[in-house]
Amino acid sequence: MSSEPNVVVTVTHRFDASAERVFEAWLDPEQVRNWMTVSGSMKALSRVRIDPQLGGSFAFVDVRDGEKVEHVGNYLEIERPHRLAFTWRVKPEEESSTVSIDIVAQGSGCEATLQHELAPEWADYADRCKAAWAKMLGGIAATVNERGA
Repeated sequence: MSSEPNVVVTVTHRFDASAERVFEAWLDPEQVRNWMTVSGSMKALSRVRIDPQLGGSFAFVDVRDGEKVEHVGNYLEIERPHRLAFTWRVKPEEESSTVSIDIVAQGSGCEATLQHELAPEWADYADRCKAAWAKMLGGIAATVNERGA
C-alpha cells in the first residue's frame, strides 16, 4: 500500500437543464448510452446495464479495436437529485477508484462538480482522466438539451 496521497481530479460543468434531468442522465441506461457515445468517450457500446439503487451495480461494455472493454462499479450514494457516488473500474479485477458528483440547482439550470479519486499510481493519467470526464459531462449536456430542460 502506498503512503502517497490519492490524486483527485475535479471537473465542473454548467447545465441549462434542471438538477433532476442531469441526475437522471447518470442512471437511465438509454441516456447513458447516448451521452457516452455522443461525447466520444465510448465508440461502440455493446451493453449498458444499470441497477440504480444503493449498493446496485452498473456495467458498460465498449468495443475498442475489436476488443471488449468493461467499465464496472457500484453505487455508494444516491441522493436524488443532488449527489451520486460510485466505484469505478475499467476491468472487474482491477482496484476501484471513487467518483462523486454533486449537483447544485442554479436558476433554471444547475452546476455539476465531479470528483474522481485516483490511487497515486494513476497520477500520470490525471490529465487524461479530467479530459475524459469533461467530454462526458459535455455529452450529458447534449443529451439533456435534446430532451428539453
